[in-house]
Amino acid sequence: MSGERVPTRSKFRALAGPLGARRRPIVAVLLVAAALRALLLVASADAQPKIVDERHYLRLAGNIADGHGFATAPGRPTSMRPPLFPALIAGLWTATGTRSLLTVRTAQAVISLLTVWLVFLLGRALAGERAGLIAAAIVAFYPSLLFSNVLVLTEPLFTGLLVAFALAYVRYLRTDHLAVAAGAGALLACAALTRSVMWPFPLLLAPLTLMAGPGTLPRRAQAALVLVLACGVVIAPWALRNTRLQGVFTVVDTMGGMNLRMGNYEHTPEDRMWSAVAIRGEQNWSYELKRLYPDGIKWTDGQKEKWAARRALAYMWANPGLTLRRSAIKFADFWGLERDYLGGVRQGLYRPSRGAAFAIAAVTTGAYIALTILAVLAVFLVPPDDRRGHAVLLGIMAFICAVHTVVFGHPRYHLPLVPLLAVYAATAIDRRAWRGARARVPALLAPAAAVCLLLFIWTRQVVTTDAARIRELMDKVG
Repeated sequence: MSGERVPTRSKFRALAGPLGARRRPIVAVLLVAAALRALLLVASADAQPKIVDERHYLRLAGNIADGHGFATAPGRPTSMRPPLFPALIAGLWTATGTRSLLTVRTAQAVISLLTVWLVFLLGRALAGERAGLIAAAIVAFYPSLLFSNVLVLTEPLFTGLLVAFALAYVRYLRTDHLAVAAGAGALLACAALTRSVMWPFPLLLAPLTLMAGPGTLPRRAQAALVLVLACGVVIAPWALRNTRLQGVFTVVDTMGGMNLRMGNYEHTPEDRMWSAVAIRGEQNWSYELKRLYPDGIKWTDGQKEKWAARRALAYMWANPGLTLRRSAIKFADFWGLERDYLGGVRQGLYRPSRGAAFAIAAVTTGAYIALTILAVLAVFLVPPDDRRGHAVLLGIMAFICAVHTVVFGHPRYHLPLVPLLAVYAATAIDRRAWRGARARVPALLAPAAAVCLLLFIWTRQVVTTDAARIRELMDKVG
């Protein structure tokens, strides 16, 4: 008997040893990332919400926790925001018996650590163990993602759900299991209930599954149906609630049509188009509604949203040249340099010394530029071996970018795509795409053009839109 046990134990050690060794690097990344997030939590312990969106989410969460439902005030139910993030905050507050912002930020830090692990799995599945580890390290220490954990906004939750959906879909492609496809659909629905930009994505995902999924055509059709049904089942109760409340078909929230109108009407500002939300008086996006429909004040938010969407589409159709020019600006804004940290300094959210402020800003800017350029190299020169997974990641990024190019772009909106960009950047680092460039000059034309476009966007942003704000910031922290 003892002769039989020794080989079994030895065999176990032989297997466990390499497995443990393989896990040590990602465990080390997670431990250091957790320590860094803990330091940021301590540093932000007294920080109060200063962004309007933060206050909206906290107000909604407070009313949920108080038993008033998803409402801006007792007796005032709303559909203005997606429900999952406020519900998460309310659940944390109810479970802990507090209204602590530190509790929310701690949960966001934990979610961000889970995202690092998911990125490791996604990168490993698409490009190998080393690429997965590099991608995880990028996400673990990416400055803008770190600072997003301090703000009470949807970025950490939405980013985690987006990566979880991408990983689940890639695993469906590998396994052809309908249960995995259903899980991917449910995760997509949760992402959409965090940010409504994703709820139409099944319209793109279903054809992609039908064309590129594993198995026979009937099997792919079955999987596409399962994905859409799983997504629909999760979203349907909320959509039904919204539709009853608003009196018109409303899936996730009532902001889509209003944002489309603010980004596409006569008085849309071409510098920082998202600032249309602050315009008042006769140039406000809803002024025409009040003028043409005196009873419009009695309309529900859903009815106003549908009117706003119709007016925006009519304006875009009547002004195709202007719409194309504005869309180009929105595209540039979407991929613009990340300045949320500097914005936080301007608003008093962070109070570093002048040297520290600009050192952090330089690191943040440099990290984004390096990440994006490396990702572009990988997309064109060394895409992941799994081409169907590659198509899914590109589809997610292209879809989110396209929506914001039509509505209005903001650099903050590309932040959830950073983990997907990190997978590509890690592939470029791992395989060193730039080596042997002279032998592949024709192949370099497309990535070179994309990099030149990005450099033009960033230079234009600094020279034409940010110069005055940088001077103002220098005076503030001086």
